Amino acid sequence: YQTWDYEGKFWGIEVNQLRHVLEPIIQYNAIKIASVNPSKLTATGRGDNLDHQDILTFGVENRFQTKRKSNGQVTGRVDLVSFNAFLDYSFGPGSTLLRTRENRFTEARAETVLRPYDWLAFRMGTVFDLIDYQFSTNNLDLQLDPGRLHLTLGHRYAKHQKTDVVNGLNAVVGDSKKADSILTVDAIYELNQRWNVGAYIRWDASDNILEEWEVRATRDLHDWLLDFGFNVRDSDRTDSEKSLNKEAFVHLRLKAMPTIDLKAGHRASFSNPRIGRTVSG
Repeated sequence: YQTWDYEGKFWGIEVNQLRHVLEPIIQYNAIKIASVNPSKLTATGRGDNLDHQDILTFGVENRFQTKRKSNGQVTGRVDLVSFNAFLDYSFGPGSTLLRTRENRFTEARAETVLRPYDWLAFRMGTVFDLIDYQFSTNNLDLQLDPGRLHLTLGHRYAKHQKTDVVNGLNAVVGDSKKADSILTVDAIYELNQRWNVGAYIRWDASDNILEEWEVRATRDLHDWLLDFGFNVRDSDRTDSEKSLNKEAFVHLRLKAMPTIDLKAGHRASFSNPRIGRTVSG
C-alpha cells in the first residue's frame, strides 16, 4: 500500500488523506466427493446442484481509500474507488455441470465500485466467457440518497446458454443469441420520522414487458415496521394467458429481528443492491 497526506476537495469529493491498497489473491475451490448425483437433486437456485470441480482463481484488488469527517470528527474509512479483477482456471476430471471439462481458463471477472460522495454509490460487475469469447453477464447497481429520497437502480444482463442432456444431466454445449435484460427501480421518500412512501418497478427490456410494479407506505411503530400497499405482477401461475396478478398486502416486521414477520398478501421481493451502507467499503 501507499499513502498520501493530502486533504482537500476534488470535484466536490472530500479527501482526508489518501491510501492505495493493492492486494493479490490466489484462491482454490474444490469439490472432491459428490455423494449424491446432481440429477437426483431438485435445483432450487441456492447452490445445491453441485458436482466434482477444481477451480483455481487468480485475482487482484485495487482500492483507493480516504477518511470521511462529520463536524470535524473522523467518522470512518471509505473506499472511493475499487477495481477488482479475477481469472478462473478449471482443471481435473471436471463435471458435466461445468462449462467445459478441458483444463483451461474459463472466466474473466471484473468489478468496479465507486463511492465518491456520501449520497452516491455505483457498482458494475462483468463476466467474460473465455470459452465462447463473449460477455456472459453484466450487473449494474446505482444507489442515490439525496436528502429524504432513497433511489436504487439496477440492471441485470445474462446471455442465454444452450443445454443438452448428457447422462441424465443438463450439460452446457453452446450459447444462444438471446439474452435477458432486466431493469429495476426502487424509490423511497421519507415524509417524516414515522412515515415513508415508496414504489418499485421491474421491466424486462429484452421483451419490452413490464413484469411488476408496486406502491407502498411504511409506518414506524417503534419496535415494529408496518408495510402496506398494492402490487401488480406478471405471473405464469394465474392462467394460460399469464394474466397480471393484482394484490393488496400488509406486512408487519420486527425491527430487532427482521426475519420475524406477519403478513397477508405478497409484495415485491428483490435482492438488496451490492453496494450501499450495508456492504463493506
